Amino acid sequence: MDVLARWASGQDAPDAEGRLRLADLDALVGHLHRACTPAQAMDWMCSPNVQLGSRPIDVYRTQGSAPVIGAIQANAQGAFG
Repeated sequence: MDVLARWASGQDAPDAEGRLRLADLDALVGHLHRACTPAQAMDWMCSPNVQLGSRPIDVYRTQGSAPVIGAIQANAQGAFG
């Protein structure tokens, strides 16, 4: 059973690092949901992004939410697109 399944089932709880990662992910999802529909968010996260130089999901995995949130905000303001 993976760590997310253990958290979801109540068999385990996230440690301090896990809570920080969940908060980071929650911030990213919140920005995505304000900017687009869930289907658009999935497409955007998994498609190459010129501003980020990679797919947003890959940038999130390696650098966290900050650069991806910046790209979401820039896109919403019409800076890129």
